[in-house]
Amino acid sequence: MRKHFTMFQEDLEKILDASKPVPAMWGNGGAKLFPTPQENANRAWAELGKKMGFNYLTVAPTGEGDRFFTAEQDLKLWAASQGHSPKASGGE
Repeated sequence: MRKHFTMFQEDLEKILDASKPVPAMWGNGGAKLFPTPQENANRAWAELGKKMGFNYLTVAPTGEGDRFFTAEQDLKLWAASQGHSPKASGGE
């Protein structure tokens, strides 16, 4: 179920900071030394999704401002963020 969310200003700043450029350096064998800005931003969205109870891969802007978005609610993450342990249902 898609739901409207509003993040705190601090959460927005964390995502924006994670999206900043990083040095592009590779070590021996072509292994990159630093995560890309995209990887950092994805990690920040995943952390926010866990905190607020949504699937970070389903985020879409609402057009109301940078702090407002919609996403598919993840009831297990939401329950965990509220201090509840979700009960397993049949088939899981």
